[in-house]
Amino acid sequence: MKLNNLTFDTWCKNHNYDHDAKWFRELYPFHIFQKIEFDENLINSVQLINQNGIQYKIVIQQIEKQENGRIKSTFELTTNSPSNFHSWNNREWHNLFQIIYSEQGYFITVFSKKEDPSKDLISKFFKGNFTKITSERSLPISELLLKSLILNIAEEIYPNGTHYKRFDLLKKGFRDLPNQTMTSKLWDDFTPFYSVGRNIWICYSFNEEKAHRMAIANANQCEKIIVVYCLPTITKHHRCNFPNSSVLSLPEFVSLLSANIYSKYARQISFLQNHLHIETIPNKEELQKLIDSEINETYPIQKSSINESLSLIKMIPKSKADIFQVLCSFNLLNAWLKSNTNESNKREIYSFKSYLTPFIENLIEKDIVDVSIYIENHFAIIDIDGFQFSFHNITVSKTINSFRNSTENKLIIWKGKKLQPIAQILFLYSKLIRKEQNQNNS
Repeated sequence: MKLNNLTFDTWCKNHNYDHDAKWFRELYPFHIFQKIEFDENLINSVQLINQNGIQYKIVIQQIEKQENGRIKSTFELTTNSPSNFHSWNNREWHNLFQIIYSEQGYFITVFSKKEDPSKDLISKFFKGNFTKITSERSLPISELLLKSLILNIAEEIYPNGTHYKRFDLLKKGFRDLPNQTMTSKLWDDFTPFYSVGRNIWICYSFNEEKAHRMAIANANQCEKIIVVYCLPTITKHHRCNFPNSSVLSLPEFVSLLSANIYSKYARQISFLQNHLHIETIPNKEELQKLIDSEINETYPIQKSSINESLSLIKMIPKSKADIFQVLCSFNLLNAWLKSNTNESNKREIYSFKSYLTPFIENLIEKDIVDVSIYIENHFAIIDIDGFQFSFHNITVSKTINSFRNSTENKLIIWKGKKLQPIAQILFLYSKLIRKEQNQNNS
């Protein structure tokens, strides 16, 4: 027989709202469980279920009646994806499950017989052991790991909250916001990923554009909303500017806890932004040789480095290693945009530079040793440990103009070393520098 009410919603109703395994169970293939025939005559027989181009193989190993009258069935579930596309969008399964239901066939709960596979992956993720995760990489697992990292930080910053609590959407909103449109009529409620009543809602999105849309749609339903995104977008459309809303990149959100927390989770963030691929970085000496080389070779820029750079330029640097990495991020984006300029992204060259002005202002105010700045008209050159980063067409703010006209604005003679051709190498080098700083501070 097939079981009744075999859904994640039923699992939630049968367990406490704050059950530790809640988000592990959410990823279980309930849509496949619903199609399994739990019949003693089918023990050790193969049941094949085809869904969305993927074949699921189920073998029931045991069906037993418990003392409380409930039935427990043990079954093995394996998948066979025909392509990388299918395996990325749908999680692979090679696990042994146990499911509990009533004699009448009403679903009660389901769990894995051994260590929960999702819990095991999360443990490896936080320890930085990515090999197994990469072998099982998929979009659902990426989402699981992203949520795990966000929740870990959210619980530290905003204690006494709950995750996945449903809120009715108020027609007139919880608070008034300038130019706030009416709440969408397409749904009656909203479930933020983490919340402390209506005081703070924390949501997530892989895509920056969707994160802004989510903030716009729900900002008037709570006192403050934070939407964390993993992957930035080059072309910017919708932007949420409500005073109670923060749309933050993953590095920005992680950095809210303390200055050193981002460094602690830098590898995890990079891993997520690189679609669960392990990044291989040459050692520091190899990179140094490439940087010092007199051969004018241009190195291809990696998409993962672009994603990281777009997030890093929004952060306020806390140390010289931070400053160097942000400068390398600006340099990389400048190099990439110039090599890929067309009519549709020309404006983005100037869009990303909007973050350059507050960055330079921050450097001026901090006056960090071994970091020199020279500004002439709308041109800036920044020297840090012998690396000279130059930027044209900067926006001159009041702070920058004051510095430009002061005696502190001392001429920097350019050494002639072009950094844009080696932007990718420099960016990797900056990650090693920051890693060294983190190790020295730990």
